[in-house]
Amino acid sequence: MADSHFAPAVTALTAALGPRLRPGGPGFADLFTPDALLETPFDGDGDGPGVEGREAVAAMVTSLAGVLTFYDVRVHRVLDVDATTVVCEYEALLQRHDLGCRLRRRYVGVMTISDGLVAHLREYGGPFMPSTAERLG
Repeated sequence: MADSHFAPAVTALTAALGPRLRPGGPGFADLFTPDALLETPFDGDGDGPGVEGREAVAAMVTSLAGVLTFYDVRVHRVLDVDATTVVCEYEALLQRHDLGCRLRRRYVGVMTISDGLVAHLREYGGPFMPSTAERLG
């Protein structure tokens, strides 16, 4: 499930999580188990049920084509909580096409890994900050 507008996120997370993830397809949804749950409580109204299942994650990513494009993603820290849970701190340089500008946003993601795939991601995104940079540094 290739999705070029999310490619920098896939590359950064795959590299940072290393052997915790098994090799998979090129798309963001390929990182997830078939029954995964993706929650973003700080986006939208924060009350949604989350995105349930790999196919729903793929549909969400597809729906964001032309709305959101990642240009650079840097993982700053990965903390192992236990054998299956990690906390990742990362930062993205992205384009919000609806706003017509590049922005920087920091995230904390709490991930449960099962059999080399993300079974649960609860992602907390900070505010979108203006950025004129081409790359994070």
